[in-house]
Amino acid sequence: MPETIDENMLKKRKLPFGLALGGGSIAEEEPQLHLHCKQMILPDVSAAMQQLQSSDADHDFSDLEKLNFVAPLPLHMRLSWEILKSVGK
Repeated sequence: MPETIDENMLKKRKLPFGLALGGGSIAEEEPQLHLHCKQMILPDVSAAMQQLQSSDADHDFSDLEKLNFVAPLPLHMRLSWEILKSVGK
């Protein structure tokens, strides 16, 4: 490793297995790839399983309750989200 690299900084910005930890904002000069979703809506799988275990042969899953999950985004993702919203206007 060249002596010009600050090893302490490098250790702080590394994840296990050599994965680099960057900011991830799309506003950065070299944005990092990251996957996220702000909201996820899923069917209630527990209710579907209960229907499958019942003796009723007609399983209608169209009326299953939906579970709505909204996750708070880290700062760099909030910045990306705001930039993308402003570009779409």
